[in-house]
Order: sequence, then C-alpha cells, then structure tokens
Amino acid sequence: MKSIIIIICLQFSLSAHATLCSAFFARRLKIKVDIDGVTDKWKHCSLSCMLARRCGTEDAFLLGIIKELADVVGPGNAEWADLNADADGVTLYRIGLGRTDQMCKDQCETLYPPIFNRANSCPIPNQDFLPYVN
Repeated sequence: MKSIIIIICLQFSLSAHATLCSAFFARRLKIKVDIDGVTDKWKHCSLSCMLARRCGTEDAFLLGIIKELADVVGPGNAEWADLNADADGVTLYRIGLGRTDQMCKDQCETLYPPIFNRANSCPIPNQDFLPYVN
C-alpha cells in the first residue's frame, strides 16, 4: 500500500513538473492566438499545436485538460469541444502538419474556419446612414 501511494505521488509530481513547460510557453504564445475574428476552438487547436512543438504532445494536452478542469470550478466555460480542439492541435503536430507556428495556425484554420472572411470583410454601415425607402 505504501509503495502504491509513493508511485501515485511520484506520477503526480512528474505530471505537474511536465506541465511547467506548457504553462511557461502558454502565456507567451497566447498573444499569437488571441486575435479577433477566429473561433475559440481555433485558439485551442493552434495553441495546443504550438505547445506540442515546444514541450511535447503529452504536456500540451495535459495543460488543456488542466485548463478545462479549472473552468469547471472557476469562472470559465468548460466544454468537451475545447478538449477535442486541443487534441486536434496536438494531432496536427504529431502527424507533421504543425512543424511551424504558422503551419499550426493554418491547419487549425482548415478545421475551425474564422467567424468571418478577414480578406473580404467590410464593416456593416450603421442603420442611420442607410437610405429610407418607401
């Protein structure tokens, strides 16, 4: 029994230590994915892919799990779809489609398209400026 407890504590300690890499880089990389016009799932996918490049796949996915668990008990919105997007990002890295940060972002955009087409977007005029038609 004592050896089982030691193994469990050691495993938890290693997992907590491993996520330090992702936690360190997540703050720095969040700037790259925190942009207007993209979906929350794209952000999860892209960030997980970029983290997997730097810290490994297990570490990146584990940070995604920890983040969703924090959302369960905190002010965030926990969703299974967020974990799926995290897994997609890690998978893109694993299969070689996320060799650079830009590749991660581009591949995640194919999975999670932007809310609007940034290249062809234009602002909708205010209704005060629209002509009155009888």
